[in-house]
Amino acid sequence: MHQPRPSKRYRCTYTPASPAGFIHPSESGTLPHIEVEAPDAETAARKAHQLKACPIVEVTRLDDAAPSIAPRARTARPAAAPTGPARVLLAAAMLLAAQAQA
Repeated sequence: MHQPRPSKRYRCTYTPASPAGFIHPSESGTLPHIEVEAPDAETAARKAHQLKACPIVEVTRLDDAAPSIAPRARTARPAAAPTGPARVLLAAAMLLAAQAQA
């Protein structure tokens, strides 16, 4: 018996075409994409090409990719340098500390 292959999700990025059928590159530099379900990347590219009638540039499998809205790990950021009155107080405190050590 023929066993159906499990379907996976793919993001297919394509180069848009004008209404006349000519390739029309994006002015912003980003390319549109379409998400399709298929058993493999080649089938996903063929399906996307049939749906959009445009050249497919890239096929990315989404099932194994990390979610795009996953929480980011916290990283230590350097403290911003004080400005205004806080800067004057910091300079005075550093001066007093230097005088106390001398």
